[in-house]
Amino acid sequence: MAGSSIVAGQFRTSAEAGFNGLRFGATGDWQQAPPYPSLKNVPEKELEFFLKLGDTIYADTETPALPGIVQARTLPQFRTKHFEVASERPEAPGYNFMRDLTASTAVLATIDDHEVVDNFAGGAMPGDSPDAPDVHPAEPPMFTDPVDFVNQTLAYQEAMQAYHEYHPLHSLEWDAPGDLRTDGRPMLYRYNTYGQDAAVIMLDSRSFRDAQLPPVTDPTDPEAVAAFITSTFTPGRTLLGASQLAVLKADLLAAQEAGITWKFVIIPEPIQNFGPINAEDRFEGYAVERNELLGYIDALGIDNVVFLAGDFHGTLVNNLTYGAPGALMPTNAIEIVTGPAAFYSGLFGPGQRG
Repeated sequence: MAGSSIVAGQFRTSAEAGFNGLRFGATGDWQQAPPYPSLKNVPEKELEFFLKLGDTIYADTETPALPGIVQARTLPQFRTKHFEVASERPEAPGYNFMRDLTASTAVLATIDDHEVVDNFAGGAMPGDSPDAPDVHPAEPPMFTDPVDFVNQTLAYQEAMQAYHEYHPLHSLEWDAPGDLRTDGRPMLYRYNTYGQDAAVIMLDSRSFRDAQLPPVTDPTDPEAVAAFITSTFTPGRTLLGASQLAVLKADLLAAQEAGITWKFVIIPEPIQNFGPINAEDRFEGYAVERNELLGYIDALGIDNVVFLAGDFHGTLVNNLTYGAPGALMPTNAIEIVTGPAAFYSGLFGPGQRG
């Protein structure tokens, strides 16, 4: 940004080999609320890295930096949203603990939906994905380009450009001939190892997913719930996209064969089963692909797999199962869902604080 000062920082690079111990932090849901006091102690922890699990901005909510604008739509507006998160609030001059975090610690980041618009599906046709009017009915649509997929629209491209500017990633594109929704698109997927201690796999669960199913509006209606669950098992529905799923499976197996102890899979929304409410926006709504991934981990004996997710605005830890309702198979994989960096409302569980 024009007029901004330059601040020096530092970070650790990952160990090339050996067992060195590993300490890292993670959170998601960075609602536009600096100074993020929940992050105050990060620099003193001397973490190997910090994971940002998505919703790094709320492009679909009016915030102080863009008064009167409910939905960011242009590159300058997306940039302003990211700059706001990294800036000071007038009521707390001199403080922004996220800025201190990035000056002291390596950051690994991925997107969720609010970097563009709530619940968007990048692999859907523009008219089939949730859009700005679905969040705020008075807002006009964003995805009106004459293209095949949301991830080809101008709004998506500009949102991703602003994201990359504020999350310095080596610019990669998917090389996936024949996969029309993926080939040539920005590649946020990352795989990195930390000696023999861990492999960390960052997923992009938004850019290539199919349109979500109609939600269950009455969870007390057994027919509606049964119909929804049946729909989630429709063959071919994808959350990650075929190309990303294939690379993920190959990297998990490679980590296992290399004797790497922990395999951390970073996914913005939980993969565990919570039931039909809002399941259309989670991996539960794409049950065939979910079963394929967890079944692969189980069948090949890939151990110490830990999924790390945000989105729920609370903290949960559960074992993972797969299969069909009434015939679930246990796995050795677990999931940890973390609380938010900051959130005004909608926290999961009593006593939670953003």
